[in-house]
Amino acid sequence: MKAPKHIPSGDPVDFASSDTATTFWPVITADPKQFEINYQAIDNSLVGSRPGRCFLAERSGGARRHVGLDLFCAHRDIVVACEDGIVVAYYGFYDTSAGELSYALFVQHENFVINYGEVKGDAQQEFSWRIGDKVRAGQHIARVSTTNMLHFETYINGTGRNQRWMTGAARPNRLLNPTGYLIGLATRATGQAGAPLAGVTASPVSAAVTSAPAATHAEAHGSNNSHPKPQIKEFIQSPNHSSRNGSGIDMVVVHCTEIPLKETIKIFQNPGGRQVSAHYVIARDGDIYQMVSDSDRAHHCKGANKNSIGIEHVGGETDSLSDAQTEASAGLVRWLLEQYDIPKSRVFGHDFAPGYDRSKGGTSCPDMLFGGGHSQKAIQDWVGKHV
Repeated sequence: MKAPKHIPSGDPVDFASSDTATTFWPVITADPKQFEINYQAIDNSLVGSRPGRCFLAERSGGARRHVGLDLFCAHRDIVVACEDGIVVAYYGFYDTSAGELSYALFVQHENFVINYGEVKGDAQQEFSWRIGDKVRAGQHIARVSTTNMLHFETYINGTGRNQRWMTGAARPNRLLNPTGYLIGLATRATGQAGAPLAGVTASPVSAAVTSAPAATHAEAHGSNNSHPKPQIKEFIQSPNHSSRNGSGIDMVVVHCTEIPLKETIKIFQNPGGRQVSAHYVIARDGDIYQMVSDSDRAHHCKGANKNSIGIEHVGGETDSLSDAQTEASAGLVRWLLEQYDIPKSRVFGHDFAPGYDRSKGGTSCPDMLFGGGHSQKAIQDWVGKHV
């Protein structure tokens, strides 16, 4: 295939790129054009039969640019994860001509985020994943909607919403060009001959796999947890995390934010300053946001991070948990305790966590959120009552 042109001229969008060993073509389809990629080549020629499917093709009569690349397939064809990753967002995206609301499905991969766009709205139920779940390369994750195409977008790490590019406006700051990545997948999948490999059902492009792995939830470790993990509203990746270096998870630490939700998320997304984070943030309305994978160390309780899960609860210094927060937190703690075989006695308030560095005098966190004053007894009483 011809090399793609770096577009637009003057302020080109970086190409998405990956050196991951095992990758899959993103859709299983019988369409004879399944590996056809429409794009502008480096010699300015247009490759493919449908230039309107190119990255940055005109849309809405020239009012905006097409920030993805549309792949040939059919209604209800299966969409698969191109690489290992984590599901970070799933929301209504585009109304099809058939009257169906198609969805955007964002998966954070190692080097970038993919929006597997214009998929059907029942993917969570059919393929048994939730926001925050890990998916494996080749795993079935969705079906194509009545658009009869897969709209494929790529963004820098940490992105959880699509970006639009209106003509004349500045280039979206998180957008990546998927063309080169897809050309690489298609070239390997077709043996560089332009014809699909025979007998390939899941379209693997670097490994001899003919069936996708079964769906699994993130951090499951093969366990049979009798408690369902509560719904994660959105996975918003914090850059402030590090390796556990082999340490196991043996306690849960609960916190009070003392600031509003938006400010908490903003601070946790800031790689400068204090570089703090938590695995989960529970809003006053009970919505749960995940910001660090359980398998990684969040920066929430200095001296006790390597072996703990941190849960922030939005509230002020004199607030109690709302009813919705109580229900959400109890459900999450219940799941974590069984998932990692942690006894109830190993749920601690920030100020009381074993190993916590109190060299600067300790902290008032988690304040009065759990009732009964600022004490570990109040935490244990709450756990005994609700968990």
